[in-house]
Amino acid sequence: MLSVLILAAIVAATTAISVVHGLGLWLFLMVVHGALVTALGDSAVHLPMYAGTSVVVVVLLKNRWRPIQPLFLALFVGLVGVMSIAALSGLDQTTSTEELLNYGKAILLSAVVAGSITTVKEARVLSFYLLASLVAGALLTLYQKYTGHYAIKTIYEARAAGLRTDPNDTAMLLVAGVPLQIYWFLRAKGLLRIPMLLGFGLLHLGILLTGSRGGFVALVAVYAIMYLRRPSVLTTIAGAVLVMTAALAAPQSYRDHIMTLITLREPHGGISLQSREQLLIGGLTILKEHSALGVGAGNFGRAFVMQTAADTGSFNSDAIIDTVGGVAHNMYLEFFVENGVIGGVVFLAIIWFSLRGLTALREADRAIGPWSRSYGLGFMLMTSMAGMLVSGLFLSQGKNSVLWFLIGLGLATIRSDVQQIAATPVALEGATSC
Repeated sequence: MLSVLILAAIVAATTAISVVHGLGLWLFLMVVHGALVTALGDSAVHLPMYAGTSVVVVVLLKNRWRPIQPLFLALFVGLVGVMSIAALSGLDQTTSTEELLNYGKAILLSAVVAGSITTVKEARVLSFYLLASLVAGALLTLYQKYTGHYAIKTIYEARAAGLRTDPNDTAMLLVAGVPLQIYWFLRAKGLLRIPMLLGFGLLHLGILLTGSRGGFVALVAVYAIMYLRRPSVLTTIAGAVLVMTAALAAPQSYRDHIMTLITLREPHGGISLQSREQLLIGGLTILKEHSALGVGAGNFGRAFVMQTAADTGSFNSDAIIDTVGGVAHNMYLEFFVENGVIGGVVFLAIIWFSLRGLTALREADRAIGPWSRSYGLGFMLMTSMAGMLVSGLFLSQGKNSVLWFLIGLGLATIRSDVQQIAATPVALEGATSC
């Protein structure tokens, strides 16, 4: 417990000196939280909350927080309001209350970030903290490989995690680091490009070691977004080389795992894909019957069991629940089922405005070169967030703290007072700019 209190105190002291670096340390702790719990024990479970509380207190004392735009405030308040009503009318109020508190912390985190970031330089600093923490996570997966302490190890496969106990959750985070690594590589000069290249390789190796199919799909989506940004002969060749290198470097077990996305058949009696199909069908049925307000936060698993029982006349759904943990394995489906269409639409609106803000963020320093202008800070942060959102199609990560941090960062870029920094070497431009 002492080490946890020391870390929280360090975050508070850093915030008192520099708010952006305090936020950066908080973000770092959120990313590596799973590894810290493994190393420090259960006393570190609430470390991000302790660190976040200290950050909020110091930010308020320093009068650094600025009110977010009324529209975003209305969306946040509206989302909490709809989720609260859904929780009260849901299947299990106790479970919903606990989940609502977790969502509330994530939303508050987003609001704190949105009101604390005032310059593009601060956004760039936070992007480096995020990248550094993700590269550290990639090193953890490598450590698991060489020590043999995998998160999942069977006679058929060995999958590392590092940042989280679940390899898929770790892959979701590592994918977000790839665009940022490219951004910082383009900004680096001379020998500084060497560690950037090493980080680039580590992130891809980390994703590979997780064995995550969802991580693979998200990584492909990230590269597709970047390719469409600046299609050229050079990017085409680079993409082809990257694909061939990955294909040659990947172990056979990983290639076989990815091929199941095409064959739709699990080897060795696995039923993961079939279970997710049943979750999707069942979830859509539940949503149809509870479209207005849903079944309450945290109640997807309970509702699914009840729906399965109604369809089959039996509660024999243990195999499915054991496989998927009683969650939807789809962030969007789960959010809509638990909070209804109204809550789901508000959730998507918040994400949309955040992405719109990030795409509006463009650096005006022409000395960086055309590649850096095409793959600037805002675009690469947006691509990182898009990678996490694609991963959300396969994971129940609606409360993910790193995702909500990025949402807050996106909303910060379109606050009215942030527009005043246009006189600095970097500028925020209209939401339609890229």
